[in-house]
Amino acid sequence: MPSGRIGYRTRIAYEDSPGSGTYTEISKQTSLDPPDPVFDEVDTTNQDSPNFFKEFVLAMRDPGMVAVEGNFLPEDATHQRMRVIREAATEINWRINLRDAPTNAIIYTETFAGLLKSFSVSTISAQNVQKYKGSIKVTGLVVAAP
Repeated sequence: MPSGRIGYRTRIAYEDSPGSGTYTEISKQTSLDPPDPVFDEVDTTNQDSPNFFKEFVLAMRDPGMVAVEGNFLPEDATHQRMRVIREAATEINWRINLRDAPTNAIIYTETFAGLLKSFSVSTISAQNVQKYKGSIKVTGLVVAAP
């Protein structure tokens, strides 16, 4: 049993139509930063706070952002669809599929609703592959399933 995993074949996918449960993975992806929900904090410091320390309580969670990058192909249907999703400016469901590298089997998923804030060509140069980058604002609970 390995003591770690590489991210090879891990991809993000968008739901094809609302409630369909069918997801299409974005092709030519090279990297992905999954959501990292964090709690807001509220300062509750008062005149009776002990030992000259501020006090805090945790408040609501911000579900975070997802960042995705890849090799851009203007003729690719998933890249064209991402532009349509961005322009629609509506919340859709997303899924991150973590795969076993040798078998390509999905071994873990994270599913969530989110807004595609950006999707654009990010790097163009004579000596490198054209790249895309995108960001998704997660709008609710991230549901993980092994």
